Amino acid sequence: MKIHQSFSDQPKLVSELVDCLYSGKGKELLHTVKLARLLCDDDEKRGKINDLANYIESNFDGLYGSRSLTDRVEIKRVLVSSSGAMEKNIDIVIGRRFKKQGRSWTKEGANNPCQII
Repeated sequence: MKIHQSFSDQPKLVSELVDCLYSGKGKELLHTVKLARLLCDDDEKRGKINDLANYIESNFDGLYGSRSLTDRVEIKRVLVSSSGAMEKNIDIVIGRRFKKQGRSWTKEGANNPCQII
């Protein structure tokens, strides 16, 4: 998402950076982002690119977390690389709790758009 936000006006570059990310070329991704930051003339865009570079640097070890498990897990086991099932369970639990207590979300109130009634 941050790649798309930082380079929204350059779809070809976005595609290349996403390909680097998904193909395990994290170092190449980081070098390209840093180079783009150096070549950028717009201060606002440079700030977005800087945020992206800082994010990649600070989370570099976790970019390919599930891939690092392949040598520690038996071949027959399945590695799950998404949190969809967990998020759905949380959604169900929260929904049930609200329904039991007769609560719901509303968009009323300008100060708090997600006010519980």
